[in-house]
Amino acid sequence: MSYKLLTFKSVNYAMAAEKKTKDLGTRLITLPSWVTSDCGFGLKVGENLEAVLKILSRENIEGIYDLK
Repeated sequence: MSYKLLTFKSVNYAMAAEKKTKDLGTRLITLPSWVTSDCGFGLKVGENLEAVLKILSRENIEGIYDLK
């Protein structure tokens, strides 16, 4: 299974995203500063990326990355 990592502009956006999408199997994870210096958290998403993106406001998402 491949995973995606969503980064956010702030901790508040990351925590709100986790709360809105927890039923879809997402998980909030800590990130090193070289990945995101602003927030420090990212949302790990499985196969349901499109469903997660429909729920979340794209303007609050800083980036979407592949996790291997």
